[in-house]
Amino acid sequence: MCEPVSIISGVSAGLGIASSVANYSQGKKNAKAQRAAAIAEYEANMRGLNTRGLQELEAAAQTRLQQQREYRAARAQAIVAAEDAGVMGISADALLNDLALQQNERDDATRTNIDWVLQQLREEQQGSANVMQSRYNAARNPSLGSLLISVGGQAIGAYDKYKTRTDPNWSK
Repeated sequence: MCEPVSIISGVSAGLGIASSVANYSQGKKNAKAQRAAAIAEYEANMRGLNTRGLQELEAAAQTRLQQQREYRAARAQAIVAAEDAGVMGISADALLNDLALQQNERDDATRTNIDWVLQQLREEQQGSANVMQSRYNAARNPSLGSLLISVGGQAIGAYDKYKTRTDPNWSK
């Protein structure tokens, strides 16, 4: 039959070891959850930024279509007005060329604006990727070495208590 001192020492060591293993296991679960949260947030940000990019492209396309309609209407009106007035040649061509130039400038401005918006979205995506990578890397698993040291320390501590209580010469 075991002595009460050895039972207490064994139970104490067992509880300490179980606590260390539970802390290690919980640390691994926490790190995994933090990584999953970082990835989920990144994916949500990417979906939002991609949707915004598509919306911006659609808005730019609608703007360009409206501008082209306005240009065609203004051009047709200028041609009809010139024909009704009996004016053709250089002055009518100059008016049509001016309308075409204005349309090209509007097209260029619309293209430039959408390019800037898309560049900004790409930079936001890169920033989101950097944040995700940082959060992912910060979620560290607990060290297996520290678990082993803790378990070993618990076992040595329990043995030391046992020996101190059972062998009067042990701690001298």
